[in-house]
Amino acid sequence: MGERRSRPLRVLRLIVAAAPGLCTALTVVTVLRGLVPVVEILVAAELVELLVAAATGERPGTSVLWPLVVLLVVEAVAAVLDQAAVGLRELFETRAANHIAVLVAAQAARLDLAAFETPELHDEMRRAREASARSALVVQQLSAGISLAVTSTSLAWVLLGWHWWVMPLTVTVAAASLAVQGRVQRTSYQLDQQQTPRQRRAEYLASLLTDRAAAKEIRLFGLGDLLLGKLRGIVVDLQREQRTLVVRRSARAAVLECGLALAQPALIGLAVVEALRGDITIAQWTLFTQAVRQLHDSSGNLAQVAVLVYRGGLHAGDVLSLLAREPLVEAPRPGCARVGERPVLELRGVGFTYPGAASPAVSAVDLVIAPGRTTAVVGHNGAGKSTLVKLMTGLYRPTEGQVLLDGVDLAELDPAAVRRRLSGVFQDFAVFDLTIRENIAVGDVDAGDDAVVAAALRSGLHEKVVARLPSGYDTLLGRSFAGGHELSGGQRQLLAVTRGLLRDSPILLLDEPSSALDAESERHFFQTVLAARCGSRSTVFISHRMTTVRQADEVVLLDGGRIAERGTHDDLMRCAGRYRALFDLHSAPYRQVRAEGVGLS
Repeated sequence: MGERRSRPLRVLRLIVAAAPGLCTALTVVTVLRGLVPVVEILVAAELVELLVAAATGERPGTSVLWPLVVLLVVEAVAAVLDQAAVGLRELFETRAANHIAVLVAAQAARLDLAAFETPELHDEMRRAREASARSALVVQQLSAGISLAVTSTSLAWVLLGWHWWVMPLTVTVAAASLAVQGRVQRTSYQLDQQQTPRQRRAEYLASLLTDRAAAKEIRLFGLGDLLLGKLRGIVVDLQREQRTLVVRRSARAAVLECGLALAQPALIGLAVVEALRGDITIAQWTLFTQAVRQLHDSSGNLAQVAVLVYRGGLHAGDVLSLLAREPLVEAPRPGCARVGERPVLELRGVGFTYPGAASPAVSAVDLVIAPGRTTAVVGHNGAGKSTLVKLMTGLYRPTEGQVLLDGVDLAELDPAAVRRRLSGVFQDFAVFDLTIRENIAVGDVDAGDDAVVAAALRSGLHEKVVARLPSGYDTLLGRSFAGGHELSGGQRQLLAVTRGLLRDSPILLLDEPSSALDAESERHFFQTVLAARCGSRSTVFISHRMTTVRQADEVVLLDGGRIAERGTHDDLMRCAGRYRALFDLHSAPYRQVRAEGVGLS
């Protein structure tokens, strides 16, 4: 309960923190603007009083000049305040939206990789991004709400001079409207929550139809109509649910407003009766009726603003929910145990089960990666090889067993310290729409240009790609921006390999590092790069190219997430077990080509 009560204050602090100075200035301006209607009706009432006095000869006609001057000044001040409010609100809205968007992005960057395996996180991030877009509306409504609250309070004090019960009556009317509309807004918010997975699905389908990466397959296989049909089906369902909610909301609001609308004419009628009886003067009648009319309007608008702020607060609460997530693996742990410059990587009884999975991807793995050793991990697709690499890098925390660096559990080490000892290349690597130089430097943001060029020379990227481009390392990659250059699949993988080599870490983990490379590039990579790592550095690589596996000091065969066989290539071949069968399977096409070549000659 305490958490629920404190959430509005936390949401408000979240928005105000975007620009405290602008928030203060906007508040002052809106408060002053909220006083303008009250001053106007007070001056108008005084003007009526002076006009009546001038008509009866009690005062000269020139007495009406000073209220007119005051009214002119008030209108001029109101115009200035309006423009100031527009400018301040626009600046604040932008700051608030950007502030929340950056918070969401920063939180996504610090969360564990395993969290991205769950649809719940993607739902939360989608809602949080929507909240950042709605934050501008919250700021706008808060500004209007402050002004309306000042106006309503001032008018209520004016009406206290007439009848004390007018204020509680008005408050009751506004509260009733607020309660009904608030309930509707909460229902609408709950519908948004329910629709989020389908909204994400619709966005995904729309992105497929507009994304360059999927354009070839969509056209080749004629998927346009199929994807459009799925997209239209989801959109129609979402719109139908939204339409049902809007109809119910409008019907309830109409019934309520019809009842509440009777309050204003009733109060004006009472004022007419009292003026006819002489209980109040014409000036007082003008003052009270104008106050009643404006109070009715401002309190009604205030109720609408309040429910919109409430709705925005609910969405801003989605940001708080996302920010409340705490990383487990990526949590900084400064001051923890340290490891040596050439550490031993060890897995003891390691197992890992993906969230929601029925069986483990990796189970009971014991493995030691000693300095200076090259280890190859092989196995059929789905054997758990890539998962094992992610566990070794500390991106996943095992659900069973331990991953240790120099005998220290990775869970007890600071992630930044671990990453300084590890470098890796994944088979699902990313190539960013940045320059080649920047794409390589991603591997070590502290590396200079000389180190970037040296890594490219070692991997072969310099000779095969960079040297052939007019802009060299300053070539922009991708087609998303003007002047961009698209790399081939093999060139992209060579870039990813270069990035992994830039960080000259003692342990290098490679997940299918040569799957898209041509034979020459692959030979250069394993002969040049791996040979350069001999000595005190260790390398673990996954590969389906069995010719490269033969160069490893130790070969580990995974089957069903478990180590089925291990040893040198020659030892495993002599055993004639699963590794021998896998090797023969992969090498059969090459033996056939060689045999056919011999026959033809």
